[in-house]
Amino acid sequence: MFTSLSLRIPHRLAIAVGVPLLALALSNAQSVWSGLAEARSMEQTLVLTELGGAMSNVVEGLQRERGLTAGFVGSQGEAALAARLDEQRALTDTAVAALRSAVADDRMGIVGQDFRDRLARTETQLATLAEHRSRQLALSGLLVVAVGMLVTWVVSRWIVGRMCVQPAKHLCAAHTRGDTWTLLIG
Repeated sequence: MFTSLSLRIPHRLAIAVGVPLLALALSNAQSVWSGLAEARSMEQTLVLTELGGAMSNVVEGLQRERGLTAGFVGSQGEAALAARLDEQRALTDTAVAALRSAVADDRMGIVGQDFRDRLARTETQLATLAEHRSRQLALSGLLVVAVGMLVTWVVSRWIVGRMCVQPAKHLCAAHTRGDTWTLLIG
C-alpha cells in the first residue's frame, strides 16, 4: 500500500512544492492566454476604429458632394458652384483613396471574414463612383433645362393666379408657346 509515510523525504518535498507550483503555472498560463485574447481584441478595435474614421470621411465627402450637386443643378449650372463641386470631388477622391489604403493594410486579417466581405461590397460600390459622376453630369444638363422650365411654369402660374384674382376689370388668360408663357390681360 502506498502511503505518504512510505515516501522518502525528497519525494514528499517534491509533492508538497510541485502541486502548488503546477497550480500556479496553470493559473499563469490562463492569465497569459486571457492577456493575448485581450491584446487581439484591442488590435481589432484599433483597426476598426481607423477604418471607421476613413469610412466616416468618405461618407461625409459623398454627402457634401451630393449637396453641392443639388445646389449646382438648382442654380442652373452656376460656375462658382461648379468649382466648389470639383474641389469637393477631389476631397472625396482623397478620402476614398485613404479608405482603400486602410483596407489594404496587412492588419485587416484580424477582423472577421464577414466584415471583410462587407468591405469588398463597399469597394465594388465605390468603383462605380466615376460612372455615377459622369451620368450625373450628362443628366445635370437636362435637369437644369427641366428645372428652369418648371420654375418658369410655376412662377408664371403664380403670376397668372395673382392677376386673375383681382376684380373682374381684366380678363386674364395664360397661353403657352413652346416653353415660354405669355400673359394676356384684356
